[in-house]
Amino acid sequence: MFCAQACHSDFSECFIVSKIVFCEFVLFLELFMKKFTALFCSICAFLFFDARSLQAQCLPLSSLLALGNTPITQSPSSAVARYLPAIEWAYRGSVDGGKDPYWTFAPQGSTAASSDDAAPAWISLRANQGKYDVVFKTPMGSCVNQLKSELRALKIKTEPITCVECEGIRYVGDGYTVNIYSKKKGAFPNVVVVHYGTIGTGQTRDAAGSLSIGQ
Repeated sequence: MFCAQACHSDFSECFIVSKIVFCEFVLFLELFMKKFTALFCSICAFLFFDARSLQAQCLPLSSLLALGNTPITQSPSSAVARYLPAIEWAYRGSVDGGKDPYWTFAPQGSTAASSDDAAPAWISLRANQGKYDVVFKTPMGSCVNQLKSELRALKIKTEPITCVECEGIRYVGDGYTVNIYSKKKGAFPNVVVVHYGTIGTGQTRDAAGSLSIGQ
């Protein structure tokens, strides 16, 4: 109404008022876009980091096999440093105070979990028949499904495994086996054991102390 009256009485005054209103609208729009852009970038960065973190803790079959095929003349720490991102896997000591070293996953920019059960993933190496048995534990079923998919693509032999209160399957490759245990109780319901060498009657702990895994 004011603008209409101003235009009726003085066109120049109406033009000035309209220009001020337009400039204020442009400033508001610019401020809104800056805040929206910053928020959008923050969300994208969070989603990217979270997706990358999830992907990193799901170890591919190639990494697990490379660790297991490492001769014991190389130390476990050097093997882990070679095949896993050292910045994302923190050394935690020995399993149950023994000789088997283990590491837990700690995403880049974070600190290692205060307890093993709170860690996103867990891996240990144990000397056996001149190489290393690799034990990988994760709460994520998607990590195990990824490994199963890779193993099925190899079209290798499979065998059922007797497992108390869990499900188990063994994949028999050329000179190695991959045992996968699912639906276990505890913080890590999924356990993967990679073993190179002769398949015999030996027993390998699952590094949790609650299950003996036949090789």
